[in-house]
Amino acid sequence: MKVGYVLKVFPRLSQTFIVNELRAHEAAGQELVLFSLRHPKASDQGIVVPPLGCEIVQLDGPDQELAARLARSATERGVTHLHAHFAKLATQVARQAAQLARISFSFTAHARDIFEASVDERALAQAMQLASAVVTISQCNVDYLERTFGRRPTLVYNGLPLERLSFEAPQGNSRVLLAVGRLIEKKGFAHLVDACLVLAQRKLDFACEIIGDGPLAPALEAHIARLGLSARVKLLGALSQEQVLAHMRRAALLAVPCVVAQDGDRDGLPTVLLEAMAVGTPCVATDVTGIPEALTHEQTGLAVAQADARALADACQRLLEDPELACALAVRARQHVEARFSSAANSALLRQAWRQRGARIVFRVHNRRGLGHWMRSQNIAREILALAPDTQVRFFARSRPALGHDDARLITHVAKDQGSMHTLPAELVSFAPHVIVDDTIVPGPEQPQGARSVYVMRRCASEQQARVFVAPSLQSVDR
Repeated sequence: MKVGYVLKVFPRLSQTFIVNELRAHEAAGQELVLFSLRHPKASDQGIVVPPLGCEIVQLDGPDQELAARLARSATERGVTHLHAHFAKLATQVARQAAQLARISFSFTAHARDIFEASVDERALAQAMQLASAVVTISQCNVDYLERTFGRRPTLVYNGLPLERLSFEAPQGNSRVLLAVGRLIEKKGFAHLVDACLVLAQRKLDFACEIIGDGPLAPALEAHIARLGLSARVKLLGALSQEQVLAHMRRAALLAVPCVVAQDGDRDGLPTVLLEAMAVGTPCVATDVTGIPEALTHEQTGLAVAQADARALADACQRLLEDPELACALAVRARQHVEARFSSAANSALLRQAWRQRGARIVFRVHNRRGLGHWMRSQNIAREILALAPDTQVRFFARSRPALGHDDARLITHVAKDQGSMHTLPAELVSFAPHVIVDDTIVPGPEQPQGARSVYVMRRCASEQQARVFVAPSLQSVDR
């Protein structure tokens, strides 16, 4: 398998987790090609040090031409599977390109690309139906996507190169509160500034550093000045990953005050939180989306409710004043990261998801009695399994087959309401079939989004045949 990674922009300072994933694949011998749909910012071009071993292809041109360009480029390089990060532009281009190149595709969904109000849910639903694998980075996301779109994704956390992140227990002699991230609403940095005001009013000795840039930088700077905190709270701008780690190792704690933004945007599971837990910096974080999967209150950090500046101040003060607690939390945090967030282990899970590429086919058996439909469907299914053993086959029928199945791979779902054969039950919607096969009975209009439709016609009375030929839904059948 030669895999093409499809990214909107590469490299990007805020997406170092993708570099970790790519390095882990290369260490495991996975052959890769990387496709970037946009040129990176000049300041980001040299951030991947040492460089990756894979070829990086820059795709130029207008959005409407990207899929064709990607398909051609992937075919020329012998790519057999495309994997996109983020469920917006990169995934939609990968989906279209995979169809043109006649190869499979998968994608990893994160946070903004599934929760934000601007998400095109119809396009996302189609991608989830057609992808050979859907991956996401937190259990919270898994549950949301399954509940919303009917398909359960594979959980693959953003991993860390733990061999390069050595642990050092906190010494208790720093008074610096550190925060890292883009200066946008969902990061919750305004609430951290409010918490700093509470700490200052308590006459506590501390300083606060916020690393990152973004559209809210002027507003945040003004907020700091308005509260009279300019001497204590500093915006350091964007720094390299090495510089961030250096600040992290010197800090008393990392604050991750994430919130759900007004447009629905939220963090999935911030990589910076995992990095701090790995290197031994005690953490305070809110309980938003996937964060509780990494930080358990009083075990691997201190958890507070979102947008509660006083609770955030209380937690920070505890860690500043109780070095034994800070050290105990840091030790347990490192153990938790080692158990769940290794790049090597999580990239292996992703490669396993890529290999599970068999087509998913549903045969809809409409007849109430007789064996004709059953015999044809089973015969076709057996021939498919002989040609492609990794195919997954399901039958949706009015009743159990009279003679049963002699092959454990042939699984039957019986309709609860025999009058609703055209609507798949929830378990088959979750199965996310690539193809639905109807025998004799023309398929209804309620086909699952993204599934292809095959109609098996047999000779019948001329009047019935005439009705078949003019059925509107027959015009949308693929074969």
